[in-house]
Amino acid sequence: MPTNQDKQRIVSSTNFGMIIEPKILLIDLDSHIIKQTKLANKYYKYIGGRLLSWSLYRDYCDRDSLIFSTTPLNSRAYKRHLNGRVILVGKSPLTGNIYSSNSGGPLGTWLAHKGYLAVIILGSAKKPIYVDLELMEFTSAIPKKGKLIPLQAAFSGCSFAILKDFSQTNFPEGIFGRGGFGKAFIEKNIVGLGYGNLSESKKDLPISVETFLKQRHPSNTRPFQDNFYAFGVSKILIKNNWRELSAKDSMFTTILQQIEKSELDENPIGNLSYSRYGSTGNVSINMDDIIKVKGPQNQTAEMIGPNLGISTLQDIYNISYLCDKFGVDAISFGAVLACAMDLFKDGKLTIEQTDGIELKFGDVDVIIRCLHKICNKDDKTEFTSRLGGGVKNFAELYGFPEYAMQTKGLSFTAYYVINNPFLALLFATS
Repeated sequence: MPTNQDKQRIVSSTNFGMIIEPKILLIDLDSHIIKQTKLANKYYKYIGGRLLSWSLYRDYCDRDSLIFSTTPLNSRAYKRHLNGRVILVGKSPLTGNIYSSNSGGPLGTWLAHKGYLAVIILGSAKKPIYVDLELMEFTSAIPKKGKLIPLQAAFSGCSFAILKDFSQTNFPEGIFGRGGFGKAFIEKNIVGLGYGNLSESKKDLPISVETFLKQRHPSNTRPFQDNFYAFGVSKILIKNNWRELSAKDSMFTTILQQIEKSELDENPIGNLSYSRYGSTGNVSINMDDIIKVKGPQNQTAEMIGPNLGISTLQDIYNISYLCDKFGVDAISFGAVLACAMDLFKDGKLTIEQTDGIELKFGDVDVIIRCLHKICNKDDKTEFTSRLGGGVKNFAELYGFPEYAMQTKGLSFTAYYVINNPFLALLFATS
């Protein structure tokens, strides 16, 4: 049994959540067993998140494990703003490193609300399956309207595929990605994770927290616009393979003008009950039909927007939507394609080497064509294969590693870490 001292390490404040005897879910795909067990006392000092995931991975790494973890705070299941992240640690198929990724959405909250601090996935299934965490059972891969979830990138061999989990209803747009973890799921034959609905359990924020958020973020009711603008003012926006985009650049001013018009975003300025920090409102996507989807996060928008020479918001939304639909990590895709465009611009790649494609910054048709190549399992050209291998491998195979904007094989995000030493340390070591 945990001691009072152990429990105190888990419970920092009863106002922010409490898990007295935390559990873990152990999913053994080789034995086809799902079971729950108490979290061992030796893990209590890690509380949750990355430290807990890494410590668990250390003890289960011989089984090629994937570790999800949450924190006791998420057990409060607040309706908005504070329902937090879930951390995923495992061996990245893209980089070969032990890497941590994270995702928003209700999974971390649902786990903590049920008393779980971690989910450990071991081994591989013999055929595609769907894992239901609430019912603690496996089923064959759940079809989407009669078809297997497409995830073209994951099944094509792309190393930076993501898992777009259509398999549960309360957050169907939820994504587990970065570092190629979608590919890791596909290699384990996991098509989706399901869990319960929190709609009846969610609580209002404490008044003190609500007041604090409004004071701290008085204008952050249009997160995509405000974050995009803040990045630009701080000279964090990038263009053409990580060149600095200043606030005086025509591309930045063009984007800013579109943002201020807010023609594509349905998240009203004054509607605090609908605001979501670090996310976007609904946007219109002009494909065959106009549909409503969740728009890109600001880093995604930068990596597939200005970084590829794209300054039209509607084009950014369209590219983001296609990446999401096909199961491609948009940040990694933006990085490798910008690298290819840079090499082509400098004469390091010929049009014969790019399968006849003139890789020009700012050409939406070229971007979408390359995305389709990466996701087409029948396209086995050298150029396509190298695009799907990530930016580090791509640049090295063509003999110009200095063109790859990456750390330990993982492409840069659009974060600016000079004034954030914790984030810089995290990027440098994981």
